[in-house]
Amino acid sequence: MLKGCQRKIIVMKNTGSPMFDEAYFILSENALRAHASERDMISEANRIIREGGDCTPRKPQLLRIAALLFSVALFLLAVGFLIRAF
Repeated sequence: MLKGCQRKIIVMKNTGSPMFDEAYFILSENALRAHASERDMISEANRIIREGGDCTPRKPQLLRIAALLFSVALFLLAVGFLIRAF
């Protein structure tokens, strides 16, 4: 049960798309405060759809980068030990 939480969501049904039945847009606090018009919201939604948005997941990408940096650090540590040993 949620208390004191309110989100304004625009639901687009009957998108006319063979791939998507519905689309959901969650309004930002700025849009709510500015009392954005319906026309402005539709224009912005169309712009986001046209540009494709950022659909790439970020966590796996960050994990790959962290793993790579960790591997490089271990390699440099191993090279340092080998240099000191000889």
